[in-house]
Amino acid sequence: MRILQAVGTMNRGGAETMLMTIFRHINPDEFKFIFLTHSDAVGAYDEEILRLGGKLYSIRSLGTLGYIGYFKTLRRFILANGPFDVVHSHLDWQGGVIALAAKSAGVKKIIVHSHSSSWEKPNTFIYRLLHTFNRFLIALCADEGWACSREAGEFLFWKRFFRKGKYRKIPNAIDLDLYSKLTVDKANVMRKTFGIPAQALVFGHVASFSWLKNQKYLIELATELKKKNWNFRIVFVGDGAMRQEVEELASARQVFGETLFLGLREDIPECMNMFDALLLPSVFEGLGIVAIEAQAAGIPCLVSDRVPREVDMDLGLVRHLPLDSPADWITSLENIKDRRCKDRSRINNRITAKGYSIDESIGEIEGLYRLNDE
Repeated sequence: MRILQAVGTMNRGGAETMLMTIFRHINPDEFKFIFLTHSDAVGAYDEEILRLGGKLYSIRSLGTLGYIGYFKTLRRFILANGPFDVVHSHLDWQGGVIALAAKSAGVKKIIVHSHSSSWEKPNTFIYRLLHTFNRFLIALCADEGWACSREAGEFLFWKRFFRKGKYRKIPNAIDLDLYSKLTVDKANVMRKTFGIPAQALVFGHVASFSWLKNQKYLIELATELKKKNWNFRIVFVGDGAMRQEVEELASARQVFGETLFLGLREDIPECMNMFDALLLPSVFEGLGIVAIEAQAAGIPCLVSDRVPREVDMDLGLVRHLPLDSPADWITSLENIKDRRCKDRSRINNRITAKGYSIDESIGEIEGLYRLNDE
């Protein structure tokens, strides 16, 4: 089967990481992934995609071409490079037009995948209208709507999508084997590598730098912790448009020495392993897969109350906190040290039972791609 994966840039975001986990584990003899990006930029995963036998193409985005121009360009691409058995869109606000173009090009199965519970767009009449139009096109043209959480599904799909059985919750499964060999000794080596004092508390954050990930909130927390004379470091893993702005804020608040900006990294499990806690103060999330990865490493997580409850793997490691009460975050941090879960068997069993182990879920995903295949 030839499956066209419509994506942005294949960097290390949550949706892209989920898709790569599927790509690494799916049967390569039966399923061929073709990635259609919407940027000329080289993605962090591009080299691996080609190494694993995938193909990469790029077209200009809807925002650049406009609705009619984008529809024509995408339809032309599908007809010229097909046939495709499945078109799978991972672009929330472009999903409707992608579905329309795929349907008009004769694609047999069209999946629109929701990865967010909101948009990083202004709450204006025009964007609300575009959102409604997008949902209409999805309802009209898509065969299935997949989502990482119920909240993400309700954001992008109409209620009749649920009633007709077109909605499917697809857990953002992870590779538990990547976390099976983490040890305290390895965590200490990582801390030394980055010059972190042995007795310092290490609070980690793994995400692209953006308004919705709310890194500035962590700088304000760092400011309060420094006033209290805490011995700590906040470690930021990731990159993005707002990184420089966050670094400048850390300098202005005089906590740059208490923060580390590691940029993009391939060794996320090892980074997680050196944290005493993961902090995720997101303004909204489709799921927050990074918190599931942290739990796989046995690490406690403090997340905002805007993060779906589905992120909790019932290991006693997740606490949801309000963004309007920084004091609650600081109180929770006071009792965070040595709260990690060290029972590897319990961690694997709970995450697997919740459907977030790729070894268990890949068969279901393969079956869904095959469904209705003639």
